[in-house]
Amino acid sequence: GEVILCSRFIKTNKLEKGLIKADFIKSVIDIQYLYNVLLGKYNGIIKTKIDECDLVIGRLPSIIAYRACDISAKCTLYVFENEKITYNANYAIYVTEKYLQKYYPCKSVYINASNVTIQELYPEVLNKRLLRIKNKEDYQKLSLMTSANVDLLSKGQEYVVKAINLLKQKGIRITYFLAGSGDQKYLLEIAKKYGVDDCLVFLGKLTLEEIFERIDNNIDIYIQPSLQEGLPRAVIEAMSRACPCLGARTAGIPELLDDDCIFKPK
Repeated sequence: GEVILCSRFIKTNKLEKGLIKADFIKSVIDIQYLYNVLLGKYNGIIKTKIDECDLVIGRLPSIIAYRACDISAKCTLYVFENEKITYNANYAIYVTEKYLQKYYPCKSVYINASNVTIQELYPEVLNKRLLRIKNKEDYQKLSLMTSANVDLLSKGQEYVVKAINLLKQKGIRITYFLAGSGDQKYLLEIAKKYGVDDCLVFLGKLTLEEIFERIDNNIDIYIQPSLQEGLPRAVIEAMSRACPCLGARTAGIPELLDDDCIFKPK
């Protein structure tokens, strides 16, 4: 069927690499200012569009989704957080197997399904990784990678930066690759404070193919130091490349990794 989107948008005249044009969009409600959503100025158009639909899907947490769910009197599907809305939903989809269900239970029908699409896996990916580990000559030099917005503090990259300083004092040299968009200023300030700014490599926003190429050829360990998460797709993607992974004991991360690969947040 067709979909009506109610969201904020970035308008562009070109199709960036890694994106595809959706052919199932019936129409859009272009939300330009979130505070106008709070003031109820979009209520009329949201209700009109809901009346054209059979189902309302709210991806939570989201101010826009909260308002749409309040307005809708139809059968509704809510995804992710918000205790009250999720509990009263007719259906819920969780990305975790247990974690989110515990804190945001649904009294009706629910399932869990990861929102990650993994390419077909080939034995040579694992074989290449094992060969890389076997042939590594100097374990005092390691390359780490995190894929997340670099100015989103909840992703926790600053704690990796601080740890790099401690490892440096022990004679272990780390190169930390950071994939993701956002302002680099805060992490650079932390790195300079701890004397490891020369250890950081900002890659900017990459396509999934570019991330896989970097993981395959340059990265020893993928690390997810998040303070908040659902189930990080970046970890699953790194695992699909047979890359050793470390992660914080946050949300659904322990569902993905063995206990000896999990560390306390911060």
